[in-house]
Amino acid sequence: IGMRLPNAIQMYHYLKANIWLIEYRGFGDSDDAVINEAGLKMDAEAVWNYAHDNRNNNVDPKRLFVFGRSLGGAVAFHFGQYAQSQSTT
Repeated sequence: IGMRLPNAIQMYHYLKANIWLIEYRGFGDSDDAVINEAGLKMDAEAVWNYAHDNRNNNVDPKRLFVFGRSLGGAVAFHFGQYAQSQSTT
């Protein structure tokens, strides 16, 4: 996450939005979990589920902007697909 902090600050200032930096399994200070496609997809789904479950606490899952770089781009893409499949409206 540390390497992406300047990008997050810039997005915060330009987009005037709250920024969540997600550290998925096997990277940064996370556990020593084996990195694989299924696990990364589960991580993306966990973020969506958290946002959706906390929509009454000022989190509007319909107003999320998802961004990823490098491997994070694939995780962000899956997040979008999952969110769309879970949408009821």
